[in-house]
Amino acid sequence: MDGTLSSIDLGTSVRYQLTRKEDGRTKTIYVPRHAAAEVADWTGRWRQVRELLKELSAFSRREFPGLLERPATKKSGRGGSGSSSSGGEGPRKGLTTKRPSRP
Repeated sequence: MDGTLSSIDLGTSVRYQLTRKEDGRTKTIYVPRHAAAEVADWTGRWRQVRELLKELSAFSRREFPGLLERPATKKSGRGGSGSSSSGGEGPRKGLTTKRPSRP
């Protein structure tokens, strides 16, 4: 879960809250005491995921530096425009049966 779990000491008790940014504003969510450990685990795992995504992005840029700089090439040899569900040219053969005419 994205956000930061904070504990607030009120003297006689501790309150937990999760803060996160949403649409440029800070949102705060109350976290019950019994759920604080689980939410802390969620936020820790989210930080790990973000770090792994950063590593993956850096790897991609390093290993494939020119991939996004090259213009896309058009495939030739296909007739018509758009996609075809039959995968080939011409009419389909043997896939339909003719209904008998009604009297």
